[in-house]
Amino acid sequence: MVELTQVPMGPALPREGVGFTVSCRVSAGATGRPHGVRLLPDWTLDAPHDLATERIGVALGGVLTCVEVADRWVPAVRGVLEHRHRSRLADLEQVGRDTWKSSDPGACSCALRTWDSSAEAAAHLRTVQHWAKVFGAPVAKVAEIVERAGGPEGEGRCPLRPHEGVAWLSDHRGLDQLWAAGVHPALVPGLCRPLTPHGGTLPTHLVLAQAYSGDRTGWLAQFAEFGTSVLTWAAGRHCARDVRNPTERRAWVVAGFPAFVIDGVFAGNEYGLSDVHAYAAAVGVDERQAARVLGAWQVSGTPPPVARLVELAGTDRILAAVPGRAAVERVVQQVRAGGAHVSAVDAALALVRAGNAPDAARLLLRELEEKNPVTKEIA
Repeated sequence: MVELTQVPMGPALPREGVGFTVSCRVSAGATGRPHGVRLLPDWTLDAPHDLATERIGVALGGVLTCVEVADRWVPAVRGVLEHRHRSRLADLEQVGRDTWKSSDPGACSCALRTWDSSAEAAAHLRTVQHWAKVFGAPVAKVAEIVERAGGPEGEGRCPLRPHEGVAWLSDHRGLDQLWAAGVHPALVPGLCRPLTPHGGTLPTHLVLAQAYSGDRTGWLAQFAEFGTSVLTWAAGRHCARDVRNPTERRAWVVAGFPAFVIDGVFAGNEYGLSDVHAYAAAVGVDERQAARVLGAWQVSGTPPPVARLVELAGTDRILAAVPGRAAVERVVQQVRAGGAHVSAVDAALALVRAGNAPDAARLLLRELEEKNPVTKEIA
């Protein structure tokens, strides 16, 4: 696979580097003395100082403007130009199916917001203002150096046409969409091959999901054999549970469970495949039905242990609707008014058994009294 952080397309700076003038102060309160410096293609600063030695002095309280230029201005310029040239992937992270954020926002206020598309988020990361804030550099100086360096503004259609990357995309304007999202066309073949090992094209949103998968690189590829629809579903559902057990979701797919059933179970962490097997065997239903029942309880927010659900099934209540959170809270409050405490899970199970909140509360209070006829746990 193509390395996803760097694109084999040459440096973002001209071969001769970029020269500019610095008004350099060598002590606090001193007047800056102008002199020339040059930013070289390897992103080092050629200045009339021994910057390594001067950094020691600055660390001890000294002042030298060129150290600030090398350590703040230059990284900010590099961030702008590399993002505009797409010589690295944008610092993006997908946090929802249509929600994106900066993955390394630093001091920029973008740490507090999200965007509705990868293109909008990537456009922000191509601005001088973003990188100047990240490194604490003056916006005007960073903008001046970026302008001297030339190169693309960063917006518009992908300038690299024709390109082999287009052959992998099913969308007519796929390259433009990827370019807007900060993905260089040279990365497209390497991103697509794991997702379509037997050939064929892919929609752009899947290529974006693969590009910005972070430490999930390779996670999405395990669903390639199931086709584009499953790939699309998996790309939009990755969650903390997948991080903890990267192969679990695939096991559910292989077992034949529909996507909506898996979504229900993956809404929390209470139930796994073994719980489905155990519940289906104990109650005498097929495993899809068992998974739907467990998934509904997981989504409700009050998932009981499987053993409790097996007991409930014995009362012919297996297909009863899982109670909503508002009804569960009413039962909890009514039991509390009766002088006792009850968990939300117990309240939910009582609702299934009794059918309504008042009856469920009375049932629980009666059972608590029978269990401890002398004293109850007072609220």
